[in-house]
Amino acid sequence: MKKLFLAVCLTGLLCQPVQASFDGDGCDFWLAPCSLPLGSYPFLWVSNDTRANLLLLESDKHQFASAYAPLAAEPGRSRELPFNIPRVAPPSGVNEYGFAFTEVDIPAIKKLADQLGVDISSLDLSDKMLLGGRGRMVSNTPAALAHFFQLLIDDKELTPEQRKDLAHQRMNILIDPELADVSTAAFPEKSHAADLHNYLFSAAYFYNGNFSEATAGFQNLVKASQPWVAETATYMLFRVALNQAVEHALDEYEMFDVTKSDKNLTSLAAQKAKDYLTAYPTGRYATSTQDLYRRIYWFASEWNELAKSSEQALGRAANMEMLQSLINEIDTKLLSSYAWQDIDNQFVSAPETPMLTLTQTLRRLREGYQSRPNAILVTEAEINGYKPMFEKAGMASAWNYLHNAWLFYLPKDYAKVESAIPAATTQALTDTVDFSLQVLLGQALQAQKKWPQAEAHWRHLLTLKTTAIQQQFLQLMLTNSLAYQGKPELVFAANSPVTSLRFRSLVLKDVANASLLRQQVASGVNNEERVIALHTLLTRDLITGNYSDYLKDRALGKDSVSLKFDKEKLGDVNITLFDWDGSNTEKGYLCASLDKTAEVLTSQPKDGHALNCMGEFFRLTETHVDTGMEYGLQWQLNDAPAMFKGKAQSRLTRYQQVIANPGAEPEDKSYALYRAIMCYAPSGYNSCDGQEIDSNVRKSWFQQLKRDYKGSVWAEKLRYYW
Repeated sequence: MKKLFLAVCLTGLLCQPVQASFDGDGCDFWLAPCSLPLGSYPFLWVSNDTRANLLLLESDKHQFASAYAPLAAEPGRSRELPFNIPRVAPPSGVNEYGFAFTEVDIPAIKKLADQLGVDISSLDLSDKMLLGGRGRMVSNTPAALAHFFQLLIDDKELTPEQRKDLAHQRMNILIDPELADVSTAAFPEKSHAADLHNYLFSAAYFYNGNFSEATAGFQNLVKASQPWVAETATYMLFRVALNQAVEHALDEYEMFDVTKSDKNLTSLAAQKAKDYLTAYPTGRYATSTQDLYRRIYWFASEWNELAKSSEQALGRAANMEMLQSLINEIDTKLLSSYAWQDIDNQFVSAPETPMLTLTQTLRRLREGYQSRPNAILVTEAEINGYKPMFEKAGMASAWNYLHNAWLFYLPKDYAKVESAIPAATTQALTDTVDFSLQVLLGQALQAQKKWPQAEAHWRHLLTLKTTAIQQQFLQLMLTNSLAYQGKPELVFAANSPVTSLRFRSLVLKDVANASLLRQQVASGVNNEERVIALHTLLTRDLITGNYSDYLKDRALGKDSVSLKFDKEKLGDVNITLFDWDGSNTEKGYLCASLDKTAEVLTSQPKDGHALNCMGEFFRLTETHVDTGMEYGLQWQLNDAPAMFKGKAQSRLTRYQQVIANPGAEPEDKSYALYRAIMCYAPSGYNSCDGQEIDSNVRKSWFQQLKRDYKGSVWAEKLRYYW
C-alpha cells in the first residue's frame, strides 16, 4: 500500500464548483454569521452601500421581487427600520457560513454502495459539511462520493472488482483526506480502471499542493480512453495553474494579497481555460470555467476584463440568491477591492459595463471619497463620455440620473438639477431610476430651502403608484420637509399620508412642542403613539422644570393612555417609570415619590431636598428622550427647529442650584456636593451633562464637603474627587 496525503476537494470527481469563482473565499455578504442586513434607501443614493445600489438596479432589470424585507404587519404601530435588505436563503449548494456543499440522499448513496458491493456503514453521511473546506478542498463530501459511485456503476468497461477497489479508494479519501490509502492494485494499462486510478493520484497531488506532479499527471490523462477522465484532467490543468498563480501571494502577515499573484501563471491559467473550452465547449465544466475567468482577471488585476465578465454574469443571474452572491463577489473583488490603493490601480469604468460604471461613479461622488488623497475626481467630461455606452445599453435615463447626481453632489448646482428634472407625470413610479430622479429633484428643492415646493413634491409622489418601501421613504421625506418648515403638526393631521409610527415618533421626540404632544397624548391614532407622546411630554416637562405642567400632563395621561403596552418594543418610552416612589435612593438620603417631589417644586422651586430628589429620579431611572429607535439610517431632524419651550436642566445643574443656595439645609447641600463630584467618577469625565467644569472647581467642592460638613455620611463616604 502506498500512502499519500490527500488534501482533497475532488472537484474533478463530478463535483461542479458551487459558487461562481469559488476557490477560496470565506463567508460572503448576506451569508450568516458575517453580516447584518444592509440598511439602504430605495433609490440610488451615493451613501448607500455599493452592493445595495447595484442590487436595486439589477433587481429591476431581472424583474425580481423586492430585495427589501417585508414591512411590519402594521407600520402604524411599529418603529422597525423599513429600509433593510436582508440576506436571502443561501444559494443552493452553499450553507449559511458560505461553504459549498451538496445535499445528499443518504438512502440513495447506500443503494449505490450496495450495487458496488462496498460497506459504508462506518461512514458518517449525516453531516453536509463532512470534511468540506475551502480553496482546493471545497467538496470532499458524501455527495462527491455518490457522484463517483455512480460514475463507477455507469462505466461498463470496469469489472466488479475494479469498481469495488476504486470505490474503497474514494471512501478512504472521504474518511480522512490527509491519511487516505490509495491502493496500488494493478490495473491493465490504458484501461478505464487505470485512468480512474491515475486520476486519483493526480488529484491527490493537486490537493496536497504538489502542483508540478499534479500537472504532469493530468497532462498524461488528457487523451485517456475513459471520457470523463480525459475531460476532467483537461479541466484540472486549468485549476492547477489557477492555484499556482496565487501559491505565494501572501503579505507580511501571511494573509492573501491578490497584488502578489504570479501574472505569468495567471496567463497560463487563462490559456488552460481556453484549451478546455475549445476541447469541450459544452462540457460539464464549461460554466464553471467561464465563471472562473473572473478569478483569472482578478488575480491578474485586469479590472476592465473583470468588470466586463462580471457585468455579463449579472445578466445571467437566475434568481435573487444568485444575484446577491454575484454582487458580493463583484464588490469585494472589484468595486470595493482593497487591492486598488493607488490611482493607477483603481477601477473606474470599463467598456460595455454601464451598471458597474453607474454604481462605481456614485461611490466616487461620496464626500468621503472626494477627500481621499488617491481620489480620482469625477468630472463632467467623464460623465459625458459615458453617455454613448448607456444609450447603447438602453439606459439613457440612468445616465441622466448620473449626470444630475454629479451636478448635485460636486458643483452643488441645485438650481440646475431642479430645471433638468421634470416633475413626474406618470401614475407609476416603481422603476428605481425613475424614482431616484424624482428623489433627486426633491432633494434639490430642499437644498435650496424651497420647503413649500419640496412639500408639494413629496405629497404628489405619495399619490403615485410606488412600492411599499418607496412609500415609506416618501413618508420620511415629507416628514423631513414639514419639520424643517416648522410645521410638524401637519404630520398628525387627519388626512396626513405619514402613517408610519417610526416617523411620527421621530417628530414627537425631536421637534414637537408641548401643545402638539398633549394633542397626541389625548388623540393619538393608537396607544403606541400616545405612550410615546406622553413619555416625551412628561420627560420634557421635568427636564425644563415645568413641574406644574408635569402634574397636569400626568393626569391627562392617566385618562388617555393605557398601561397595557409592549414594554419590550416600547422600552425606551416606559411610562411606568414616572410611578417612581423614591424608595431606591442611596441609603441615608430619603425621597418622596416623583409626583410628591414635583408638587413641592411647583410651589418651592428652590427646595434643596426636592431638587436633589429630582436628580435621584433621573439618576436611578435614566429617564431621557431617546431617539435611538427612530434614528439610524434616516434623514436627520437634528437641525430642524425644536419647538418645546424651556431651558433644559440636568442632574448636575440641579445639584449646582442647591450648592449655590445659602438657605439649603446641610443634609441637602452636603448630598448635592457629594453627587456633583460623583458626576465625574471614576473617569474624570462628566456623566451628568455636557458641562466642562474645571478640576479646581471640583476640588473646591470636595474641600467644601470635607470642611463644612465634616462628619456627615457623605463627607465620610467620599475619599476622592475626579
